[in-house]
Amino acid sequence: MPANQVMVAVAADTAFFRLRGQAAAAQSTGFKAAAETLCSQGLRSFVIDLTECQSMDSTFIGVLVGLSRRLRRDRGQPGPVELINTTPQVRRQLDDLFVLDHFTLTECQLEPGAAFEPVQAGPPNKSQLCRLMIEAHQTLMDVHAANIPKFKQVSEFLEQDLQRLDGQG
Repeated sequence: MPANQVMVAVAADTAFFRLRGQAAAAQSTGFKAAAETLCSQGLRSFVIDLTECQSMDSTFIGVLVGLSRRLRRDRGQPGPVELINTTPQVRRQLDDLFVLDHFTLTECQLEPGAAFEPVQAGPPNKSQLCRLMIEAHQTLMDVHAANIPKFKQVSEFLEQDLQRLDGQG
């Protein structure tokens, strides 16, 4: 079994994700694509099991916050993304970026009633990954001003990198 893995199961009108290992930029593209597909199919309840997730990078956190914001806009309800069994490390990472209020945190045994399967996603190309990273960090800067000094230079560097990558096309 891969160390870093995103799994998904759908039961009734709820999408269940299970994150294993480190949730990083490399896993963000598959997670985001799967979540967007499920949103387009009308699912509005997202539960993410973090029992086996040791850490998240800022890109993955930005993607999660982006999903929460999209669902909040669509449903008009706070905290539409439920995080199950958040480890102390991941909770600290979310808190450090001032995004805990975008989620409902729950401690429980997760039994979705459907089998988890790996999210199927090929590796993103460099431009796709760069765009996703820019969007994720912009989201983090949008949700809390304290994140601007943390990610402004990263975002500017990624923008320059994207221009260079697109210029090669």
